[in-house]
Amino acid sequence: MKKTSRKILSVALALVMVLCAVPFSGVTFEANALEKTGKCGENVSYTYDPSTGEVVISGTGMMYDYYYDSPLFYNASIKSVAIEYGVTSIGREAFGYCTGLTSITIPNSVTSIGGWAFEGCTGLTSITIPDGVTIIGDSAFRGCTGLTSVTIPDCVTIIGDSAFRGCTGLTSVTISDSVTSIYYGAFENCTSLSSITIPDSVTSISKAAFYNTALYNNDSNWVNGVLYIGKHLIKAKSSVSGVYAIKDETKSIADYAFLDCDNLTSIIIPESVVSIGYKAFGYYYSHSVDNYERIYNFTVNGYRNTAAETYANENGFSFIALDEEHTHNFGEQIIGQPTCTKDGEKIFKCRQCDYSYTEVIPALGHTDNDNDGNCDRCGEKTGEPVNPPEPTNPSENCSCSCHKKGIANFFFKILLFFQKLFKKNQVCKCGAWHY
Repeated sequence: MKKTSRKILSVALALVMVLCAVPFSGVTFEANALEKTGKCGENVSYTYDPSTGEVVISGTGMMYDYYYDSPLFYNASIKSVAIEYGVTSIGREAFGYCTGLTSITIPNSVTSIGGWAFEGCTGLTSITIPDGVTIIGDSAFRGCTGLTSVTIPDCVTIIGDSAFRGCTGLTSVTISDSVTSIYYGAFENCTSLSSITIPDSVTSISKAAFYNTALYNNDSNWVNGVLYIGKHLIKAKSSVSGVYAIKDETKSIADYAFLDCDNLTSIIIPESVVSIGYKAFGYYYSHSVDNYERIYNFTVNGYRNTAAETYANENGFSFIALDEEHTHNFGEQIIGQPTCTKDGEKIFKCRQCDYSYTEVIPALGHTDNDNDGNCDRCGEKTGEPVNPPEPTNPSENCSCSCHKKGIANFFFKILLFFQKLFKKNQVCKCGAWHY
């Protein structure tokens, strides 16, 4: 019995040692030993030519969706993929991490590209998405660092979460008029992406869709702390405060666009806005409750029966209708400080509508109180120094202590000494100069 117990204990200890040797920090994949033929859908199969590295997908209907178990997954020997007409979908994770893949042919019969379908295919430099595709799935091309440009064709309506995230070689993307939704992080971390075209058809842009792109990181693309792409408001910096008026002709406002603009008190929304994203404005993140909180007394200014009124009602914010008569409630802001020679300017904006007007702040003019020929404020030369007048003896008529004798005059002379030392000569009220 003791020997049996010892054997069981030895086996258990050995098993523990083996498990402890396995790293849990991440998942690693081993390349599949790819068979020359196989099934990858109910009525879909593949053939593989090891001499050329080409995979041909043929049949009718949908490919299977996989969970790291695709026969074609993580295989660097695959160089090209040709999908024949009749196949209607590219399955989830079908070709993930095929780093040797450089060419894909997709027919018009394909209507959807599954999530993670080509994730990590770093050798892929270009792809033509056919007109039949309506959905580009989550992370479909995530981490395809070799891609340089993408055109989203007509018929695509949804670009999924992280669809092109981390495609660091991508420099431009054109999105067709059929697209209505761009999901979370779709182009996030595409650090070379500087040209983005978003059509008016897009009504929903999720959080971080274009975060950390070259366009996002270029400060010259931000106007007064706010980033627009075409007619879509993408993000505002936390420094945006007070009353903010959204640009005319704006179509949509992205999810969380003004999140953490804690000092934003009111927003003015034009009639052109047809879509306002989730918690787009009026909220901040509270770390104390680990949740989003509403900004106290936040006001939405917009037009009746529009997205602005709907958003205000659904989120419990005060709504002021701009298409109803009201007394202007102006806030004042200096937009240009006056100088000695140049007028300044201040703007008065109504807190309830987009009406505003400006006033000129007159130039301050030069001052030369010490008569040294230079402006006391800006230092600009204003003329020649003025020589002091000849000393006078107004002691009979002036009661100032500088003309008196005795201890008062003594202390006053000490004061004048320091004034002279620092070039602060002054004139007595009677007109005589102090030396």
